[in-house]
Amino acid sequence: VVKLANVATHASQNPRIVRFAKMMITDHTKGIEDLKVLRKKELINPHDGVSPEHRELIDSLSKLSGTDFDKAYMQVMVADHEKTVDLVKEETNEREPSVQTIARNMLPTIEMHLDSAKAIAATLR
Repeated sequence: VVKLANVATHASQNPRIVRFAKMMITDHTKGIEDLKVLRKKELINPHDGVSPEHRELIDSLSKLSGTDFDKAYMQVMVADHEKTVDLVKEETNEREPSVQTIARNMLPTIEMHLDSAKAIAATLR
């Protein structure tokens, strides 16, 4: 999400999308820092690499510009945050207490990201 948000800050001319992308960078960077605590306990995968699918998505969106980029980026942000909300909700009930705590703390921010992404996407139709 952070790498794609960096692309959005340069590719989009829409101030709302640029602000949203900057929020993604700030909030997701903080979330990554919070998860580093779990890494030390070997509760999550320590590899930070971008998946091949995500790399392909970044590459394909990087080729777009203007409103084509804006629409595609916001569609991805809505879909990714919908999946993430579902995953984090599962983690609040099914994992170690330390994972539950982080998931509960992260959920409101992720839900706010989803609401923002949906609102912006609705203006781009």
